[in-house]
Amino acid sequence: MIDDDDEPDHDDPEDIELLFNLFGGESELPPVLWSDYKKEPFSQCVECERPLLEPESPAYFVQKARRDGEVVFEYALCLPCTRRQDDGMSEESRRNLEAFFSRPRRLGIETGHCLLCGQDSTGPDGEREVFGLARGRHLLGQTYSICGACTDELEGQLS
Repeated sequence: MIDDDDEPDHDDPEDIELLFNLFGGESELPPVLWSDYKKEPFSQCVECERPLLEPESPAYFVQKARRDGEVVFEYALCLPCTRRQDDGMSEESRRNLEAFFSRPRRLGIETGHCLLCGQDSTGPDGEREVFGLARGRHLLGQTYSICGACTDELEGQLS
């Protein structure tokens, strides 16, 4: 389902350098970011079905939501599709998200704690989302987690 008129399969080197600097170094993709269903790394973008594990594949985000230890949803979305989604966001939502993420964050903490509030990310409601940036079978930086309460607050920023 890749549209030939869409962005190329490769990443802009400046984008990758920026993301690499933002997220940190590269390491083996941990199983926490693999598909729970297939028990292996995600092999294609959920939106465009572009392959993700080939040497020329674009970088991609993985997001998984869990409730009481069970996966509620999981997906991998390549950077070109992520950019298209961002382009479709309203200006109000962009401003709200920018303000939301400009708050102090707790970078470098384990995935067991929320990136935004630092609390145990499973929280009293038993919900959390885990995400990371990958390229091929490698994690760029580290995995991050957001508790259910912060996820709800984040979703409230969208118009």
